Amino acid sequence: MQKLIVFWGILFLSIWYADQIKAAITTDSTSINQITQDSLSLYQTTQIKDLNHWLEQVGLDKYFYNISIIGFDSTNVYLSMDCSNPSILYSQRIWDKLNEVYQIERKKSFNQKFFSVLSTTLDYHFENIILGVYTSFGEKSMEIQYIDKQFDITKLEDNGLSFGESSITISPKNIAKIYDTTPEKLIFYSPSQLMHTIRTYLYNYYKDKGTPLLYNAQIDTSNIFQNECIIEITHLSNEILDKGYFEYIKFGVEIEKEKERLDKEDILIIHFDIQGKFGSGVFFAPRKNDYKNIEIHYPLELIEYEQLMRKKIKDYINKSLIDEE
Repeated sequence: MQKLIVFWGILFLSIWYADQIKAAITTDSTSINQITQDSLSLYQTTQIKDLNHWLEQVGLDKYFYNISIIGFDSTNVYLSMDCSNPSILYSQRIWDKLNEVYQIERKKSFNQKFFSVLSTTLDYHFENIILGVYTSFGEKSMEIQYIDKQFDITKLEDNGLSFGESSITISPKNIAKIYDTTPEKLIFYSPSQLMHTIRTYLYNYYKDKGTPLLYNAQIDTSNIFQNECIIEITHLSNEILDKGYFEYIKFGVEIEKEKERLDKEDILIIHFDIQGKFGSGVFFAPRKNDYKNIEIHYPLELIEYEQLMRKKIKDYINKSLIDEE
């Protein structure tokens, strides 16, 4: 009996050790580490679950499902996502159609929106997310990355399976549930002056905010350029949600000229991108991985906040124009 127990003990340890070795094996020259169950558990129960819930929430699960983390290296996270069809060509055409309709209806990139949700939820920059898309048979269809401020999509060769590629249709109603901001058109002196005006307003608006106990708002203005900026505000409470959570807001603004008019102010288009996260904490702010994406859990509150901030910014811009007359 004792020998039998020792035998099963050694067998168990051998299997366990083999699993650990397998988990550490790199898959290719990029040295991607396979994530163990323990290291991934937090993501599986929070961020990854949230991302798959978002696919269902906005109706994209009709085409894509099962977002998973398959590995990481020192800077990047590697994701997989399955398509509901076994054809490689089908998943590629679905993605292209979503981008086409999204650009027409929203005047924005579907790639940009999708990666924005991934980035906010997982807390990785666009540049550090590599998304592999697979067919329902597990064959890789394409790989999507953000390189040099543009999306790079590597499409793999068609597997010869044909399942409805010729009849793919994506209509505006298929993207209707996806939250995104709409561009704002204004007449102003120049993009750089308008950016300075918006940046000044946002800093003054958030600088005196904070949490009921201990914290003042912390504002990161390091990502500011001539015609675009990203302002990140942490240690907030009751800003988007009236629920006492710690909140984090990332406020992106990009300005472009629609038309340049001689001897007059330019016609400018403002693109807003507001992302928010929340987490529980009594005295101390939650850990980074304990924050959740507001867009997924409280989409209506985020929409209301975006509309409120757009009005405040427009009112401030109009007032600054009147003051200069």
